Amino acid sequence: MKKLWNMPDMPVWSVSTCDKNGMPNMNICTYMTPVSMQPKKYVIAVYHNTKTYENIQNGDRILVQLLSEEQVSLVRRLGKKSTLTYPQKMNSIIKIACKDESFSFLPQSVGYFILKKESNLIPAGDHDIAICNVEKTVYLNPLSKVLTLSYLQEKQIIA
Repeated sequence: MKKLWNMPDMPVWSVSTCDKNGMPNMNICTYMTPVSMQPKKYVIAVYHNTKTYENIQNGDRILVQLLSEEQVSLVRRLGKKSTLTYPQKMNSIIKIACKDESFSFLPQSVGYFILKKESNLIPAGDHDIAICNVEKTVYLNPLSKVLTLSYLQEKQIIA
């Protein structure tokens, strides 16, 4: 039986950040939710001890892309390893990525937001919380099927 917090089907996002040297990084993010319609705000939970955490802690802007089912093969590369531990993680991903401002994004994504962090990260267990304002919305493939936790379970990528 699924755990209660995994019962609702959730979309799978990928967070894209840059370090202070402009090096891109991406990971998987399923703990993300809208919290305000006016102004449009999202809360993102960021896992500790990752390059993404370091980049978000040190910067104020984030690109968050909504993944499509076509991108299911990227989930293990983006989500199972941190660039802190595996510095070559982004090598193959960068070859297929495009740029918006200083951020990398995957062109097969449904779309993306560029977010601005509203405050410092808020401690919340093994993740910290970033409250963010939506600065920009871009639709890339709005008719694509959104990648969800149920789809990852169906493909046996997650339990």
